[in-house]
Order: sequence, then structure tokens, then C-alpha cells
Amino acid sequence: MDYKRLTLVVPYDRQDEANERARIYGLNTDEHTFTVELSPTGAPPPTHYIACWGGLVASEFGALRAQIGGIPGGRAAPTPNDLENPSEDEMMPDELLAEMGLQPIVEEL
Repeated sequence: MDYKRLTLVVPYDRQDEANERARIYGLNTDEHTFTVELSPTGAPPPTHYIACWGGLVASEFGALRAQIGGIPGGRAAPTPNDLENPSEDEMMPDELLAEMGLQPIVEEL
């Protein structure tokens, strides 16, 4: 069976909607899938959230990509299983973030 990986980015104010859509697909059980905060500078306040999934069969991949990628301001990108030979439509999460002008928020301890 051919499994696929997916990276999803949603706007900060659509977090609850994205978590609910992911829960419908059984991809999270505690409604806290989109918790990694992003911003243009890598500092608070967050403007977006990111989540990544692997092990999706084609039907799950397509449905999830359409549902969460269809959230206004959201993006869904296939992530390569084979890091040395990605297809033209695949990108690594950091490439997607760079394209969107976003960085993970890293808070100082």
C-alpha cells in the first residue's frame, strides 16, 4: 500500500475549526492537533499553526487535504516519503513555511 504524508498550515483564528476537521478524520483524539505556533518573525504573537501527518492512504490524504487545506488562509502540501527523490508537487515543511513567510515560534526559557 502506498502511504502519503501531509503538512498543513492554518491561520491562528481557525485553530478550533482545523482541530475539529482533523478529529472527524480520527487524526487526533484530544482536539489539540494544531498547537505548533508560527509567525513571520518566529516570535509571538502567533499568526498560524502547523501540523504534519504520515501514514495516510490515498483516500484519507485527499479528503484531509481538501478539508483542512480548504480553510480560508490555510495551506496543505504533500510531504515526500522519499527525501532523496521527492516528486514535483511535494515539499518539506520548512519549504512550505518559507514560501508562506512563516517560522516556528521558539520561546526562550
